[in-house]
Amino acid sequence: MHSRFSRLFRFIALAAVAAALLAPADVVAQAGEEHAAQAADTVGGKKKDYIMPHVLNSDHTYLPWLGHGLEKEIALPHWEPIHIGPITLDLSPTKHVVMLLIASTLLVIVMLVAAKGAQRAHAEGRPTRGLAAAIEAMVLYLRNDVILPNVGHNG
Repeated sequence: MHSRFSRLFRFIALAAVAAALLAPADVVAQAGEEHAAQAADTVGGKKKDYIMPHVLNSDHTYLPWLGHGLEKEIALPHWEPIHIGPITLDLSPTKHVVMLLIASTLLVIVMLVAAKGAQRAHAEGRPTRGLAAAIEAMVLYLRNDVILPNVGHNG
């Protein structure tokens, strides 16, 4: 099991390095020149705003993409609003909701892998190592140096 996660991590790291090395340098340079030219663009005497559309909540998101502009716009689904009496609820996913779901899914996966590693180490009577040890160190730091001084031992 340990070697399978190790091989998976190595594969992901190798794929990331290969993608970075295989990206054509002229595409990256051209994108840099386009971004520099866009920064100087003005509309009606005002500079165009390029960062706020990426940061503000919306019904679409941007993903890194090798190609023109080095990003791809993905439209998120739009669902019909729910009407409950005078209240209208729009439960369509937005950019921030999607990113929260992705982050929470990754966190759950990392914690489950670390918990399984810690459980296996304790069953074998040895100290934790690797990811489980790193997560344990962070939890102990938060408990001892952040929570207990602020809340107290009986809090």
